[in-house]
Amino acid sequence: MAIAGTAFRFGAADEQLLAIASDGAAVRADAHTGPFRALVHVLAAPAGFALVGERSGEAFAWSEVRSVTVSRGYVVVRTEAVRATVVQTKHGPEVRRTVQQRAHALRMTIDDVEEPDLSSTFARVLDDMRRGAFTYHGTSWIEHANAIERLRDQFTDQDDVILPFAAAAMWVMVGLLTMLVLAVIVNVVAARSVPAGAFVLAQRISPLDPRTIVASFAFSAMATTLVLRLALGRQAVVWARGAARGWHASHGRVRWLATRQLARILLGTASAAAITLLALLTFWLNVANTVFIDQQGVRNEVLLPFISIDERWRDAREITRLEAGEAVDRLGVRIRFADGREVSTVGQQLGGGTEGQLFEHANAWRTAAR
Repeated sequence: MAIAGTAFRFGAADEQLLAIASDGAAVRADAHTGPFRALVHVLAAPAGFALVGERSGEAFAWSEVRSVTVSRGYVVVRTEAVRATVVQTKHGPEVRRTVQQRAHALRMTIDDVEEPDLSSTFARVLDDMRRGAFTYHGTSWIEHANAIERLRDQFTDQDDVILPFAAAAMWVMVGLLTMLVLAVIVNVVAARSVPAGAFVLAQRISPLDPRTIVASFAFSAMATTLVLRLALGRQAVVWARGAARGWHASHGRVRWLATRQLARILLGTASAAAITLLALLTFWLNVANTVFIDQQGVRNEVLLPFISIDERWRDAREITRLEAGEAVDRLGVRIRFADGREVSTVGQQLGGGTEGQLFEHANAWRTAAR
């Protein structure tokens, strides 16, 4: 009934979608589709095949379904249907009919957790429905129902109290170690050779930098998943999927939620890889942004060595020492220029000498430029 209400909200005029959704004997399942794993409700009835999302829905008669196959854990439903589209022309809107050929790749889910093992059995259900040979007493439906029941039985056999503790400990330890290693690597990569008679300012990355933390624990999730799968084989996958669905038995609500969330983190390897890559890309600004200070002035290289922002000493308006207690906790040097730009050693890694030496040389270079 909820699906039928959804069909009404979509508006409408799709009588075929409404007929499928209103069929009490329709086969219903959930699946993820598309590059962003959007959740859709899959419906199959004698009237046809339908996909219902949060804001849209589409239906196809079985005569419009060309094939139902399984590929890499996906149920692939290929359709060929005539659809009417409104095209704006110089004479006004015009309705045109076009043949749309599409391939709907569906990854079956149970409790919003993907279960590729159900793809083959559900594909046989759809194929029987397409050929008009489906019944709830038929082989395809019985095999599919049994496959769903076996999921919980398999998880019960593999559920272990020690496994979540071991996985959590590995995830945390690898994450903390990666924080330290990543900060060192980025600082080494960002280091620049200091020319004679010059100073270099570079942004130093801390292990507690939010980007370091995000990248480290996302990478740790991938590493932990890999180790568990190598050590336990299929048991690790079965446990992670079942725990992510909340099937595990835990004493206490907090422990139950923590175990479920840990399992979801370990299953999201694709998301972890994307997060790791994006977090590492944000370090590019730190790696490529270097400030060189010499007798010619201040050169701020941005992103690429041949793109820089230069400031001459004749434009320097103020060179001051930042003493301890003046909004900072250590000595520093600040240089202000006429255009409002400011260079400070506070929070930066200084190469080529100390803050005191930089202060003396900067004043001497500024005096000589006037």
